Amino acid sequence: MAQSEIITLNQLKDSLGIPYTDTTKDIRLEQAISSASSAIRTYLDRDFGTALVTEERSFIYDGSGVLEIDDCASGSITQVTVADRVLTPKEFLAHPFRRSPVNFWVELAPAYGISPAMGFTWGLDTYYLYANPITRLLTVKITADWGWPIIPDDIQQAAVYTAAAMAESPKPYMSQNYGSYSIQMPAPFDCAIPERAQALLAPYQRLRL
Repeated sequence: MAQSEIITLNQLKDSLGIPYTDTTKDIRLEQAISSASSAIRTYLDRDFGTALVTEERSFIYDGSGVLEIDDCASGSITQVTVADRVLTPKEFLAHPFRRSPVNFWVELAPAYGISPAMGFTWGLDTYYLYANPITRLLTVKITADWGWPIIPDDIQQAAVYTAAAMAESPKPYMSQNYGSYSIQMPAPFDCAIPERAQALLAPYQRLRL
């Protein structure tokens, strides 16, 4: 699904104090917007600006109980299939599940306060994922509304900061010295994205599980 740029040309012009009627720097500014949008999406591994699409997607699961997924609309997961078995709603939980517009990881076979050793209905003889421990990588298929079409205001502001910095001082490479010679290397994203932008992006970073 195609992604739109995180900010518009006019938003960046507002930040830089450039009149909309002044088009002399439009090409440079548009390039900065595209680069900033790409840098932020890569830095956060997010789907900002992607229209919602309902479909089934596949992910590799290692049996840890936690599965990272693409951004999907909160509460939109309608089906989860593990090893060709459709899970019941009690066997998975999408996270974050409070005050978040998207879910981006899934807990599989959460305890929900139920202990298989305490004589509850979901005992070892009936609770599929407890009774059948996973010992190999599996494909998990999830049907949901994927994407994040409404870009948060603080993400847009971070894109303004980043694009403005790139437009004013574009430095796609950094110099690295080795003895008597030097080479040009791509700048890491934490250099491409200003610190004040990183501060706004921090709450949106994925939990590396």
